Amino acid sequence: MKVKIGNNEYTVTPLPPRLAPHNAFYSELLQRKPSSVQEAEEIGASIKELTELVLKATVTPTPPEEHYTQLYNAVTELTNKVLSQSFFPAAPK
Repeated sequence: MKVKIGNNEYTVTPLPPRLAPHNAFYSELLQRKPSSVQEAEEIGASIKELTELVLKATVTPTPPEEHYTQLYNAVTELTNKVLSQSFFPAAPK
């Protein structure tokens, strides 16, 4: 799938199964409520590390950080679409 952000065009592929646990941990971290600034910084660093790992495996060329959110959302959307097609194939026409 192609995603255009500003003047940049990216090729996005579905999340490989080996990264599914990373994606689950990413989702968990987004919901976590830190109890201190230090904990918030640690969570933020982990989210950035996971984002870079996932985008490195699914997006070309390598995006700048300001495009991470849009591209992560595109990877998630494409992965969900591919998974739903494999579980619920389209009826023959």
